[in-house]
Amino acid sequence: MFRTNETFGRRMGRGLTVALSAVLLAGAAGSGAFAQDKEAAKAPAADSNDSAWIKICNPDEPAEKNQCLVTQELRDGNTKQLVAAASIRTTKGEKTLLIMSVPIGVLLPPGLRLQIDDAKPVAVAYTICFPSSCVARMELDDATLGKLKAGNKMVVSVLDAEQKAVGFPLTLAGFTKALEGPPIDPAVFAKAQQQLGDEIQKRAEEMRKEQEEAQKKEGAAK
Repeated sequence: MFRTNETFGRRMGRGLTVALSAVLLAGAAGSGAFAQDKEAAKAPAADSNDSAWIKICNPDEPAEKNQCLVTQELRDGNTKQLVAAASIRTTKGEKTLLIMSVPIGVLLPPGLRLQIDDAKPVAVAYTICFPSSCVARMELDDATLGKLKAGNKMVVSVLDAEQKAVGFPLTLAGFTKALEGPPIDPAVFAKAQQQLGDEIQKRAEEMRKEQEEAQKKEGAAK
């Protein structure tokens, strides 16, 4: 999630690589243990619908670059914290990239696996890990991009510390429309991010109060 005390242009002006980190990683900072994220990954979030994918373009990039991200986030239905995400980065004259973000606590050597519908899973190495998540990326050839456009779902799978597979399902509904359509209006995007940030903060405060009440009751019972 982008910081809400900066303008959209300033946020995007540092390049979409930085923007990607903000969009895909910042919301996961409070997610804590990987086990909690595994529970959230058992089923797609309620956001899995035709508008699950959004297109973000850098308004400060020269027209000849036209760098854009088409992104979907999988969030915890309770806390709204980011669990996993996928983003396709397109830049004129450069390779199209698929960038995936998963929680920390994964086994790094095997990398993650990407499966589109019933196709054979593809292994993708991690490129970097942050305090809140690990990121893997791969170049998208025309064949794989075609599968994404024609597919129904993609699953990003990882191995946890116990070497158990955990899958993060992402819908492909609306992907082609977002990829080939116009980007979201910067003002609309900024407002949505502000609302999401407010909702996360509100839910975190509610959970803090619930925890305090539970601790008080537990202390009174002793």
